[in-house]
Amino acid sequence: MKKTYLLLFHLFLFTTLSFAQSNFKPGYVVTLKGDTVKGEVDYKEWGSNPTSIRFRTPDNKISNFTTADINYFSIDKLDIYQRYKGPVSHDETNSNRVTGGRDTSFIVQDVFLKVLQTGKVINLYSYSDAVKPRYFYSDPSADNSVHELVYRVYYNGNTSEIQKGNTTTEARYLQQLTAIALKANLLDDQMQQMIEAAEYSQPYLLRMATKMNGYTKEQVALTQPSSNNDAFELYAGAGVNITTTKSLDQDGKAVGSPYTSVLPRVLLGFNAYINPNTRRLFFSVELSLTDIKYKDRYSGATYSFNQLAATLTPSISYNIYNSDDFKFYLSLGVGISHYSIFNKKFNKYDGSPLPEAYLPFFFSSYNNAITYKAGALLGKRFQVYVQHLYGNPISRDSFYSMKQTSNNFGINYILGKQK
Repeated sequence: MKKTYLLLFHLFLFTTLSFAQSNFKPGYVVTLKGDTVKGEVDYKEWGSNPTSIRFRTPDNKISNFTTADINYFSIDKLDIYQRYKGPVSHDETNSNRVTGGRDTSFIVQDVFLKVLQTGKVINLYSYSDAVKPRYFYSDPSADNSVHELVYRVYYNGNTSEIQKGNTTTEARYLQQLTAIALKANLLDDQMQQMIEAAEYSQPYLLRMATKMNGYTKEQVALTQPSSNNDAFELYAGAGVNITTTKSLDQDGKAVGSPYTSVLPRVLLGFNAYINPNTRRLFFSVELSLTDIKYKDRYSGATYSFNQLAATLTPSISYNIYNSDDFKFYLSLGVGISHYSIFNKKFNKYDGSPLPEAYLPFFFSSYNNAITYKAGALLGKRFQVYVQHLYGNPISRDSFYSMKQTSNNFGINYILGKQK
């Protein structure tokens, strides 16, 4: 329990310091009067649409802007946000959290919508907050006013609706998309099938917008502000594991001498970036395999064993320095290890074996340890790191216990990237 609290404290401190970091990127804002001001936007790991931004002008003056100050802001080649004032739905759409009947409630809000795509037939936007994600559209051939694509989930006994378990799904956004396609003379059988299959999610709706606007892949790259950075990358690595094993008596006093093992370590893992554009905050999961040796003397006898440790390590990392070709990061995680103990030997000084009844340790088959890591990404493909695993007990019994502390050094290679 103490280890869990320690990890949670470090995680809170780590994420707090991470989000406090500045990350200014070239961009511009458009004021309520229509004036364009060039400068830099502090580009954060926005889990929801931002309510305000920090903007730095070329003379290094920093200002905070909200929807009361600007109509529009852009981070070059990354993201665009547009001011919207109007109704925003507030009904729950997660079927696990729906508690009542059909809810058409909304609040008139002044928010920044993220621009997903602009085109001649439809402009597509997204807005996410603590309640749910939502999608909006506008018709550039009309008055270009923005409307929410309506999607509801609720309890209702009306069997004429589409039933999903105990809930009813009202997919009015499909009718809205059909009306847009019909107005643009695009509603053929293929378009109708595509609309009917469209889920209320960004990939499906972006695919619909791309089809309606008649964009090729090259045109999409020009009209969608988000870059093509991938959110997910695989890597493999090799390195050295340096583990020091200490034996302790029931009072916590050292028994014998600490033994340090230096052996190879291999791993396979992946990184998942919270925002593929900023590529600052990311989660990692890696599986490593290493051999550990131990040898010591006890009251006229020698004791030794080999320990094969398979460790699954989920972690959260943050790129403190974040350029295209060089990144420096800190990481905090927990190593969950499974042990296989083999080649155990308990001998007299003359080499003759002692009875197994005298074996001094009862080993744990698994354990966990808090991990700290610092590393750097070089040239987009090679990652070097140093990692520390905080005191990990591997055995417990009435008389003796063993505790290990490990330091890992190595190099990883980014194998490939997937969206």
